[in-house]
Amino acid sequence: MDYLDFSLHAGEIITISSDRFQVIREVEQLFKGEIVPRKGEIYVHQKPYRPRKKHQILKRFSIAVIENPMKDQLLLNLNFYDNLCISRGLQMRGFWYDRSLKNSIRDYVNQYMGEDFTDRKAAELTMAEKQRLLYLRWMLCSPDVVVCVEPFKSVDKYLEEDAVDMILEMARKGIAVIVLTHNAEF
Repeated sequence: MDYLDFSLHAGEIITISSDRFQVIREVEQLFKGEIVPRKGEIYVHQKPYRPRKKHQILKRFSIAVIENPMKDQLLLNLNFYDNLCISRGLQMRGFWYDRSLKNSIRDYVNQYMGEDFTDRKAAELTMAEKQRLLYLRWMLCSPDVVVCVEPFKSVDKYLEEDAVDMILEMARKGIAVIVLTHNAEF
């Protein structure tokens, strides 16, 4: 990839698509901080974006990356609530002990999941439920930008439709979304 230039505002969705998978992988690596731009910089709120080290990434972030739920983004031995809140819990002191906050989050989950999933283990969830959990996690944390890597790659039509719905919901909540796809349109 030689040149990339775009601007993105709160609540906007853009798609970066290429017929070369390597281009999409490089853009993903840029946002994750695995590689640095050869030239130029990434800015978030007029400040240079500096990806955090792996041990710092959950504590403070301006850019979040959503990959396939099977790609190490969920802790399968933890329940839905703990997976959902792990990022938020590291940001807020006393988060895990606040009963009213837990009830509020339970209502938030029910709004999107249709029932109470908070105590179910992540390993017991269907692929669709795991995918929704990842989107809900980042909606709860409200980063400035969410990068969705190949969200429409599934052969399951309903997973793809659900990904579209969740991406649109993030945008409605003021989160900017970058969709990275290999030969697809959004």
